[in-house]
Amino acid sequence: INMNNQKKKIVIIGGSSGMGLSVAELLSTNGANVVIGGRDQNRINDAISLNPTIFHHGVVDIENDVSIRGFFATVAEFDHLVITGPSPSMHDFG
Repeated sequence: INMNNQKKKIVIIGGSSGMGLSVAELLSTNGANVVIGGRDQNRINDAISLNPTIFHHGVVDIENDVSIRGFFATVAEFDHLVITGPSPSMHDFG
């Protein structure tokens, strides 16, 4: 992972547990503005309590177009997207 992400906004889908949470923690402690998304609000809450430097969070189901659009509407512009959750179907994120 390139550690030159100071102040970059990085969205991590699947960021509330496992590998996604580890990446979120690493990036946020190195100055990135990390946004995590996941399907389980309780896991998201646990992730935020463990790492309060996470910039923003929200519930998102990457298999649901309405959920995806709603999540990214709150995120707005970002620099990088990491997906560590289940493989998404082909979506138009625009």
